[in-house]
Amino acid sequence: MKTSVIISFLWIACLACDTKKDEAPEVIDQITSASYKKSTAVTIPGQSLTVKVLEVNESRCPINVDCIQAGSADIQLSISDGSNEANVPVSFKNASKASGHQTFALGKQNYSLVVHEVLPYPVSTEKPNPEDYQVNLSIEKL
Repeated sequence: MKTSVIISFLWIACLACDTKKDEAPEVIDQITSASYKKSTAVTIPGQSLTVKVLEVNESRCPINVDCIQAGSADIQLSISDGSNEANVPVSFKNASKASGHQTFALGKQNYSLVVHEVLPYPVSTEKPNPEDYQVNLSIEKL
């Protein structure tokens, strides 16, 4: 009898603690991987953009070397909505929020672009093939 009373109280306590908050869902960026010199579709709610990596100028410190400065990967992107096109330069230093962020406009619409990662990371003993570059990015309307 005592056990069933204790279990009943625990069950009621669990139900009383079950609260659901009416919070807005967290917006998660859709990260897209764009390849060097290949068109990549980036879908934004209600719109599709085409992104092309035109150029990557690599000056990041190689992974197996100690450097005074970290360097950066300077990227030139071409972004189009079908009727408008913009060339967008972005400098990616590391994965911090201040790095790899750029705003641009297509027609009368403004966008925010964030580069999350540039691969492959340089190695001192290898010269990267430009076709191997992958730029992980996200775009959202402002």
